[in-house]
Amino acid sequence: MRRLTIPLLSLCCAAQATDLQFSSQFSVQNRPLFRAELNDVPTGPGRTHFSLSTHAGQVGYRQSLSLPALGAAQGEVRLSHPWSGGLRLSGELGGSAGPVALGIGGEAFSAPLTEEDPLAPWQAQARDLRPQGWNLKLNARTRLSRFWTLQGSGEFGVQPNVLAELEWRRAPREDAEADTTLLLRGGVRAGREVLGLSAGMTYRTEQGLDLSADALIGPQPGLSARLSLPPLGDTELSAYASYEPWRRASAPLRYGADLRRPLGNGELGASLRGGTGPGGEPGFGAELRYTLPLDTGPTP
Repeated sequence: MRRLTIPLLSLCCAAQATDLQFSSQFSVQNRPLFRAELNDVPTGPGRTHFSLSTHAGQVGYRQSLSLPALGAAQGEVRLSHPWSGGLRLSGELGGSAGPVALGIGGEAFSAPLTEEDPLAPWQAQARDLRPQGWNLKLNARTRLSRFWTLQGSGEFGVQPNVLAELEWRRAPREDAEADTTLLLRGGVRAGREVLGLSAGMTYRTEQGLDLSADALIGPQPGLSARLSLPPLGDTELSAYASYEPWRRASAPLRYGADLRRPLGNGELGASLRGGTGPGGEPGFGAELRYTLPLDTGPTP
């Protein structure tokens, strides 16, 4: 089973630019979606996101903070209103200091996720598909040495469970590529209706190959994998698949593929998504999007 990563921590603040994105989604279960988004709009010390679609409206705000000699922190909050009714509120907060990184994220909602984004159930990361409720996720990671890292995560809400893993990083040989990385990890996941040993690996090269695979060994075994290929000219390709039959409020089977390439002054993206819902019902869909940068200046 694919290990949980800290979804909110990209804390080294790379330059961001405002962009305008148009997208459309088509799936076998839901009516088509058409959406326009305005991302990374400078707003005081942070950045604001606006989204308007045939399914919902959304606004979000993100702010980063650098603490000299201590570390960095970033927070984000999002509020969406599906036109069918209800609200979805989510937030994330994370920070790092020295060898330690911590994160917390959660959401409360009175409308199902599919009313906002029909393809979201089949994303690589499992999502809560209940029509109403709340959930909370915690993540922690600490570097013990050059070679060893201890990491853990917890999910709380409809199906509480925790994952603890120890990860080993291979030191590159003198004749090896400087940016080639091999990570091996193992641990245990335990919680409501889930118990087993976890094992996984990640392999990355400086050419852009990124391969990860994780397994859960127990009464309900799980498996997930993700692959990003080296760029083929201007085209980037990636794919993923996850099978987690122990999940009760998320899609147990999720798979997808993504393509990105420059087009004109912007970037064209295409995605395929599929899987099965909590009740075993199959689903499939596709998304096409175009992103146009509106400025190239650095974030203030």
